[in-house]
Amino acid sequence: MFALVKAMQDAMQRKGFGFVEIVSQCPESYGRRIGLSTAVDFLRKFKERSIRIEKAKGMSEEELADRIVIVSSAIGRGRNTSQSSTP
Repeated sequence: MFALVKAMQDAMQRKGFGFVEIVSQCPESYGRRIGLSTAVDFLRKFKERSIRIEKAKGMSEEELADRIVIVSSAIGRGRNTSQSSTP
């Protein structure tokens, strides 16, 4: 299952308010600023540099220096919902 789909399902199944933040790069504009001529070149470089957080946890700071860490999990804070805090 795609991480985005799972994150959205997790947010919808929680009691109360759920928030999913989706951050995406702009391959055209940012790629040009870092010297890549096409969006395909940028996406290829993004894929090569990306690493999931599970794998990153076992790596040193030097190994992670030029990497993009992908975090794809919900953060639950365990706060009361408006329904559970109302008498």
